[in-house]
Amino acid sequence: MSAEPKVSPAQQATAGDLASSFTEAQSYSDDDIACNDARRLYTDVLAQNPDWTSLTKPQADHMKGVVKILRTGANKGHALSQHSLAVVCSAGHGVRKDTNEAYKLWVKAAQQGLVKSMENLAHMLYSGDKSVKQDFAQAIKWWIMAAEAGSARSQNNVGSLYQNGQGVPKDKTAAMAWFQRAANQGFPEAQFALAQYHEHGFGGLPQSTAKARELYSLAAAKNVPKAQEYLERLSAEAEPADMQTKPKMYNIISL
Repeated sequence: MSAEPKVSPAQQATAGDLASSFTEAQSYSDDDIACNDARRLYTDVLAQNPDWTSLTKPQADHMKGVVKILRTGANKGHALSQHSLAVVCSAGHGVRKDTNEAYKLWVKAAQQGLVKSMENLAHMLYSGDKSVKQDFAQAIKWWIMAAEAGSARSQNNVGSLYQNGQGVPKDKTAAMAWFQRAANQGFPEAQFALAQYHEHGFGGLPQSTAKARELYSLAAAKNVPKAQEYLERLSAEAEPADMQTKPKMYNIISL
């Protein structure tokens, strides 16, 4: 007879049971299980109250448990717990909003190689706020680290920074190379940007209407703004004077 699969305390609760007991859940011995349960339960609260207004008492109690579990893991050096607690702190969900603490936690997790934390750090440094000074050079450092680790979103962002000359000198050849890497992974905004490079012969690429049309089609199929418009213009054989749309940056804080 096969052994019963191990079920964590939080998994014993039904999806809608936000008042599920954390008495047992707070006695986890496995940081990965604890963190994943806390993240799942936090997501449950967000799904039921996306605007984070007028939390019910069960929801508020639920978040106290989530924060306690994440903080326990973060204090033990668990990277995903540090990252997840930073997300909670940056949003002010279940705790006082504290972007400075979020920044410090993301640094700790990023230094352990967590790509999500690298990306969120880059976002904070790119945007800047009262607790973190805007710093394009540091932002691109973290985005490059995430991009080298394989993140298509970060590869697209690095391409955008080289395209716009933010934190690095303007360099369409470097931008093209990063857009190519992201496009190869199917990232639609990078496909759209790369299509413009092919259309105009930027970044050392030979001008190719056929390749531009192929990439515009891929981007349009994923509803990238203006991709369908550019595809239709190419079909009408219109010739624009220059690249019309700057590549889009992706700066969403990710859990």
